[in-house]
Amino acid sequence: MKRKPKAILSSAAALALALQLAFVPAASGAPAGVTLIVDGAKVVTDAAPRLSGGTVLVPLYVIRDSLGAEVAWDAATRVVTAAKGDTKVVLAEGEKKAVVTKGGKETALELDEPAVLENGRLLVPVRVFASAFSAEVGWDAKSQTVRLTFAIAGEEGKAGPQGPAGAKGDKGDTGAPGPAGAKGDTGAQGPAGAKGDTGAQGAAGAKGDTGAQGPAGAKGDTGAQGPAGAKGDTGAPGPAGAKGDTGAPGPAGAKGDTGAQGPAGAKGDKGDTGAQGPAGAKGDKGDTGAQGPAGAKGDKGDTGAPGPIGPQGATGPAGPQGPPGTGGAAAILPFASGVPATVTTIAGGLPGTFSLLGFGSSVSGVSSMAGTIDLTGASGTLLNFGFSMPRAGTVTSMSGFFSTTTAMSLVGTNVTIQLQLYKASYGNVFEQVPGATVTLAPSLTGVIAIGSSSTGVTDGLSIPVEAGSRLLLVASATATGLSLINTVQGYASAGLEIQ
Repeated sequence: MKRKPKAILSSAAALALALQLAFVPAASGAPAGVTLIVDGAKVVTDAAPRLSGGTVLVPLYVIRDSLGAEVAWDAATRVVTAAKGDTKVVLAEGEKKAVVTKGGKETALELDEPAVLENGRLLVPVRVFASAFSAEVGWDAKSQTVRLTFAIAGEEGKAGPQGPAGAKGDKGDTGAPGPAGAKGDTGAQGPAGAKGDTGAQGAAGAKGDTGAQGPAGAKGDTGAQGPAGAKGDTGAPGPAGAKGDTGAPGPAGAKGDTGAQGPAGAKGDKGDTGAQGPAGAKGDKGDTGAQGPAGAKGDKGDTGAPGPIGPQGATGPAGPQGPPGTGGAAAILPFASGVPATVTTIAGGLPGTFSLLGFGSSVSGVSSMAGTIDLTGASGTLLNFGFSMPRAGTVTSMSGFFSTTTAMSLVGTNVTIQLQLYKASYGNVFEQVPGATVTLAPSLTGVIAIGSSSTGVTDGLSIPVEAGSRLLLVASATATGLSLINTVQGYASAGLEIQ
């Protein structure tokens, strides 16, 4: 018979238990003599269970050992995680909140009492773990006893393979003969029987009449050739044959002797004129001719060199002031992370580690000490993302962009990305520049898909920067809501305008 699995603790049952516990007098921080029964056996613990504010608190290892769950304790964040199968419970010491993930669905719960750490043992509210891992809980107010049943029967397994056949039983008594059945149809004819032996030969019969002549037999093979006959007389000659084709020409004959010279030919036409001969020798100089008439007036000559500068005259009165000139061209400095940048938040939702942005590259995992960032690093360390100012200028505006590269769940939580300008007047220690901040919107919350983006612009700034100082652009994050410890990855870009 198939056993039905025990029912999971329903919302009504949980409410009934909560109402029952609500009428139990609240205990102080000291143990209240609560007896713990797990799967029918009394459990004695080194940290006694107790009743606090109507909530039963038990040592965490009781849940772990009874359920067979994997439990992890983060001492830095004071957060405990218990997981088994597709169910996970996450809560922090001292916080009245818990997150339960079951079958991929995440639910945030409000707790009446938080988990507490006493003498090295973490006491946790039994209700949240009983509800998450489908345990049965019972409370006996009179005897101050809490009963936990984790060994809930599962569904009946599949039928096993059939066992071997049992031994053959004794033969039963022969039953009474049944009534005769109806006559069946005539069966098909059986095959012919085997041929019998040949009988003895009978006596010869009387000679019959001669039969008609049979048809001619087939033609026999050709006989061998006989010997050749004697040679006959020569016949009369036949007619002449047709003329044959012309034969190929014979070889050429030898060259004959040269003939006698012929008479002279007629006179030819006049030839072309020959090239001009060389010039003759120069003749003697002739007599000087008479003077010619005066020539026309020539062009004006070039202007002479300027004379020396005279003494400076008295200074005239100042003219009126001209209108203000237009502003000079601003420089735009672009920033891009190249690979995805990683920023984190820690307890309290404060910034954890930062990402430094360069011109197509970045580095993550950088920490801040007292609001400063130190770029002093060992040889080979990718850390120097500060750039130097070749001249003095004024920061007038900033812009920023962030696009997630991993999907994540931030149900009940808001994570905000910020871009902050840092400056070092000398050395490698950078400090925040007041007012030079871009807060990106919208904040990341709920179910975050890959490619979710936030942007922002801060303009109207007038922040002077000196020649020779170094600037550094830093990405960070803060968090509010249920989960304050987060890690966010994405592509970061920014722009900085300097007059």
